[in-house]
This record gives sequence, structure tokens and C-alpha cells, in this order.
Amino acid sequence: MTHVSTVCIHRDIDVPSGDLHDIVEKLSELSERECRADGVYPVDDQALEYSATVDVFDVPGGRVLVRWTASLPVPDGRTDAVKALRDAVFRDFVDELRRQVDGAAGIGWAS
Repeated sequence: MTHVSTVCIHRDIDVPSGDLHDIVEKLSELSERECRADGVYPVDDQALEYSATVDVFDVPGGRVLVRWTASLPVPDGRTDAVKALRDAVFRDFVDELRRQVDGAAGIGWAS
């Protein structure tokens, strides 16, 4: 049986407020630096199922605070699985966010 665990990461990143492309770039760098690329995901060949949001808050000095929150099923009794699943979900979320931002930029250029 699994239960849903909420994982919340707070990051203060140095990007100009309102620049979504730079925010996505910094999140990508964070994902590459902090998430184990060679991690073995402790799920039995199942697709990652999760819900996640990213909130961006302006803070003094022209910077933004980015708060990423995800809810994901975690196998009971597998505390070692939490970090691997969190890393996998974060990488997946950032990759999808990058595709959406890059797609929106391409649409903007076409019009």
C-alpha cells in the first residue's frame, strides 16, 4: 500500500522577476546539480504519477523566490525511496516546464 507524501522545496534564485525563461533555466541547473541523474527509481516500472505546482514570488532586490511543491505516492516502509522519487519528479516537472516555455516562445516568434 502507498500513501501520498507532500514534498516542498524552497529556493531563492537570482533571476530578474518576471523573466520566466531565466527562471526555467535556473530550475534546470538546480535539477542537474541536486538530483541524482543515475538514481534508480524505487518503483516497479511504473510511470511517475504526481501533481506539482511552482509558485514564483517577487522579493526585494529584483529577485524571485521559487517554491516547488509536489504530491506523490511513496511506498510504505521505503524512506529511501522519497529522495529518489522526489528527484525523478522534479526532473520530470522541470523538463515539462521547459518544453512549455520553449513552445510558448516559438509561438511568440511565429506571430
